[in-house]
Amino acid sequence: NEQLISFFSSHGNLPSYAFPNNVVPLEILSKSDHKKTIDLNRNLEIAISEYAPGSDIIANAKVYKSTSLYKFKSQNFPEYYYVKCNICSWFQFIPATTHNSKELINKLTNDHRDSTGHDNFIRKKAIIPKWGFAVDRNKGNSKWIKRGTKIDRAGYSSELLVNASAFDKSKEIEILFENGLFNIQYANGYDVCRINEGRKFQDSNRNGFKVCLKCGQVIKERDFSKTHKTPFGGNCDVKNQEINNYSLLSIFDTDLIKISIRECPSIPLSVNSQYLKKSFWRTSLYAFIEASAKVLEVDRNDLDGVSKLHSNDEFADIIILDSVSGGAGHIARLFGKGGENPETLFKEILAEVKNVLNCSECIAACYSCLFHYSNQSVQHSLNRIPVLEWINKIIHE
Repeated sequence: NEQLISFFSSHGNLPSYAFPNNVVPLEILSKSDHKKTIDLNRNLEIAISEYAPGSDIIANAKVYKSTSLYKFKSQNFPEYYYVKCNICSWFQFIPATTHNSKELINKLTNDHRDSTGHDNFIRKKAIIPKWGFAVDRNKGNSKWIKRGTKIDRAGYSSELLVNASAFDKSKEIEILFENGLFNIQYANGYDVCRINEGRKFQDSNRNGFKVCLKCGQVIKERDFSKTHKTPFGGNCDVKNQEINNYSLLSIFDTDLIKISIRECPSIPLSVNSQYLKKSFWRTSLYAFIEASAKVLEVDRNDLDGVSKLHSNDEFADIIILDSVSGGAGHIARLFGKGGENPETLFKEILAEVKNVLNCSECIAACYSCLFHYSNQSVQHSLNRIPVLEWINKIIHE
């Protein structure tokens, strides 16, 4: 049920790197000539954060508040069930149209619980806002501001999620150091998800966006009225009490590489809690991404990644991917697909990781070393000191 060009682009059959695809608009539905002078289009992976309902968007000295998902009555959002483990970042998703999809998600969750002992999951439903977002016709959702006025953008952060089953363990490369052993696995053309769960509440059932699937309007958390207006100003016959919470989802096809730490020195004793362990491997992830971009001589924006804690020991897997749909070929180079020696490249990257972490501009982390647009929501948790201590045990100069 997808458009042919969109399907081919997202699955790597048509060029995607440096070509615009999977782009969605922020539609301004009010009657105004001003909207003709601005172009508010974003890649869907970015739009689910920047254009999510409730976000403020500044364009040509005017602030617009996104209020809804854009759609027409005849269109239906693609729906998915997903589950993720808050302890080790395990993740699975299934289209809601799949037979017994809800039961399948529950079975996958139980299987993961039985094999790891973990019992901290988020199970939710997500929709893909494939036609974009909208500022409805309420005049209060746009206002002029004076040039030079400082304004805080009210947006949301999104989370990158990868299913580790993408990788084939039989196809891996071993990288041996004097004091460490790493395994590298490669996967090409695999579906990666980016999810926006809205503002975080203690009760995870409240997370997400109350989206009317009929008209696309997003209902405010405390709106207890029986009915609501459509983004176009009409009356919707769906009652507010019948509207459920959904996360916003983007799925794109790309190339990935998994770096598994096998036989390395123990991480520092100061990393002695689950929170600090997550912080340690999150910091390691962004150090590896920064180093990979420098060694490959590519734009940092072209790479992204996630870290996945092992369920039975202190180590984690670091997954790095091409951040553009269809892949840009950078990750393939790390596995020797571009003619380079992967062992030589990886050793250069690990040496560069040390350089990145050996920053003289900060105490814990900063924009000179680890901070980037993609990790704004977790910058408070990054700390390069214990990771640098660990890397120094692996490589010596």
